[in-house]
Amino acid sequence: MALIREPGDLPSDDYRDSRAGCLGGDELLPRRAGGSAAPESCMRVHARGVPVSERVPYLHVCITCRAGQALEEGAVPPGQRLYEAVQGLADSGRVLVKPITCLASCERGCAAVISQPGRWGYLLGHLRSELAGDLLAYAGAYAASKTGTVMPSKRPPSLSGVVLGRVPNVEVL
Repeated sequence: MALIREPGDLPSDDYRDSRAGCLGGDELLPRRAGGSAAPESCMRVHARGVPVSERVPYLHVCITCRAGQALEEGAVPPGQRLYEAVQGLADSGRVLVKPITCLASCERGCAAVISQPGRWGYLLGHLRSELAGDLLAYAGAYAASKTGTVMPSKRPPSLSGVVLGRVPNVEVL
């Protein structure tokens, strides 16, 4: 049965519920059997008129970061390994993980930036691929905060010293 909608129409609750793994109301519906994520096109559904890209934080991970190490030619940079580890664990309905080149924080280990429209952005350093799960827990706490501020007591202990700086959102500037 074909679904006929007018431009700008949001999917009905019945339509959302039939597509496990897609956004439904304010929450992400359960993932499909087998743990596969919803298709990328499904993640673009607007909930309450707000694009998904504005409802979840972006985590930009520097993929060129060498973390102060000399690398042999053809070796995978630690930043790329961090990105792959985070991407492998991430739920795209909770955080959008994106690669980026050089955050100019080379002397402070692997780096990433977490940001979202309307919230402070944070430059994070001293990261490594073993901390991917903790970094995603931090992203969850960031998403739950109204301003993006994650107090040290709300961070995983392994990330106690990772905040290198914060940047105001564009609306504040």
